[in-house]
Amino acid sequence: MRWWKQLFSGKKPRAGNRRGAGSSHGPGHASLGAGARRVPFHGRVRLIQGQHVVAAKAGDLSEGGLFVETKFPPGVGSKVRVFIELDRQIILHMEAFVRWIRVDDRSRVTGCGLLFEPLSVETRAALRAALDLLEAEASAPAPVERRWAAPRMNA
Repeated sequence: MRWWKQLFSGKKPRAGNRRGAGSSHGPGHASLGAGARRVPFHGRVRLIQGQHVVAAKAGDLSEGGLFVETKFPPGVGSKVRVFIELDRQIILHMEAFVRWIRVDDRSRVTGCGLLFEPLSVETRAALRAALDLLEAEASAPAPVERRWAAPRMNA
């Protein structure tokens, strides 16, 4: 059974971790295995489902999906259009399915995991370039904050 049909069939998905990074991603997601590259990313995201628009913040990004921090996620299995703002000039657009919803220990919704549909060559290349940039930023040393003291005046 194809992975996307499994989402709607009600059958239990194949083994994979909570975030869905296992082998259950299906065709077009071969790069997602246990060693899939997942990069922390806290940029702005818009999810569009029909007439509903949800503005949210990303939690992390990979070649196969995205975690979105929101209190009002679309339902599991819903298809959404995703707009990811990397900076004010670069915006990635793709289609995705809501794979799972995260709930905290007080039963509050804190976000959802999205699984990208198979990407075009151009979109996949742009996403990989964005991941490279985000990875480089994450591994770069933090800038040193310099505090200058006011000069002392001797009387």
